[in-house]
Amino acid sequence: MHSDTTAESAQTSAERDVVDLTALHVEELDRLRTIVDSSPLGVVYTDALGNVTFVNARWEAICGRSARELIGTRDDEVRMIDDEQAPFVDEARAALLEEGRWFGKYRIWRPDGEVRQIRNWVTRVGVGIGATYVSILEDITDRTYAEGDRSEEHTSELQSRETISYA
Repeated sequence: MHSDTTAESAQTSAERDVVDLTALHVEELDRLRTIVDSSPLGVVYTDALGNVTFVNARWEAICGRSARELIGTRDDEVRMIDDEQAPFVDEARAALLEEGRWFGKYRIWRPDGEVRQIRNWVTRVGVGIGATYVSILEDITDRTYAEGDRSEEHTSELQSRETISYA
């Protein structure tokens, strides 16, 4: 009889531990979701085949598509990469297979026709058939144009100095 009470007590204690751990796990997942959703960077998670399984709101905004359109679609198809830069996809795949990481800059075409300059970091999580990927996108369009404008202003200023005659 005593052993029945001890077994029941142990089971009740184990059940409380599971409930406590589950609550803690849910709290941690909620905290992580808040961090990812408030990030100024786009975050996408794909399965081993490159199919999108998660995107945050910033990634949707960068690509100009909703999560509903993106989930289940191949990551490299979603971004509608500029044809001139398409060869980088093979480079990225090779680097991910070999090193597990890739970084690059490229242009994408959004469905609304807008072209965006992107900086992208991709990391493989795991190895082999079960590997998944996390991709971080930064839209650098405004910065790229601003740097281009400053560069053009600087070049123009240098050229105007060269044409000044001091005779």
